[in-house]
Amino acid sequence: MKSRVKATVKLSSILMSLLVGLLVIILINLGFWQLDRAKEKQHYLLLMAQRAKGPEKKLIELNLNDLDFWQVRVKGKLLHDYTFLLDNQVQNKKVGYQVVVPFLTHSSVLLVNLGWVADNENRQALPPLQQWLGVIELTGSMYQPKVNPFSLPAPNTPQWPKLVSQLTPEELKKSLLPYINEKKLFPAVLRLSEKSDIGYEKKWRWSNMPPEKHTAYAVQWFCLAAMLLLLFFAHWRKNSLKQRVDDNETKDRA
Repeated sequence: MKSRVKATVKLSSILMSLLVGLLVIILINLGFWQLDRAKEKQHYLLLMAQRAKGPEKKLIELNLNDLDFWQVRVKGKLLHDYTFLLDNQVQNKKVGYQVVVPFLTHSSVLLVNLGWVADNENRQALPPLQQWLGVIELTGSMYQPKVNPFSLPAPNTPQWPKLVSQLTPEELKKSLLPYINEKKLFPAVLRLSEKSDIGYEKKWRWSNMPPEKHTAYAVQWFCLAAMLLLLFFAHWRKNSLKQRVDDNETKDRA
């Protein structure tokens, strides 16, 4: 009977050790992943700062494989009839939309983010939008939106303006294709300069989380791993001492 109890205790101890080891490995990997993300964000912000100081470029001068943050100057017409409204955008603790309008240039169609507008209290009606007509010149920074796999799709309706849940040029191209007459849709979005007189409220958020926050999360994961190890060793030491006491008592009785 005692041998069965010992075998059960030993098996439980082995299973607990394996579980704790697995959890520690997961927590440490999460910590290093957050450190990698912090390095990526640091590089991201450094690149943005460097390119913000650079000269303005034309679209034809850009490398399509490296578009983020380049300062651009373009001339053309805003196609207000085909406006997209990026839904659920929060600014100043208010919900609203980012207004994205196709911009017709001599060589392609470029999506231009004109900025943020507040939503009406009544969600049944869209906010009133302005129009800037004729040939105009725009300046701003290029931005390649990342696909969010957790974003719910907006309802697909034939009416314009169209509500969208995220800005992916390839997806928006499907809605624009009948109207842009074989023009190529440029694979990035132009965020208007905050100094521009055209557009709405333009307080661009380039990153959802600063590098320091990723580093703080990494420290938390490492601390959790260390705490788990300490608790496990404390539990193991307590059981070992108890086992020694039990073994000594058994010997004394014998």
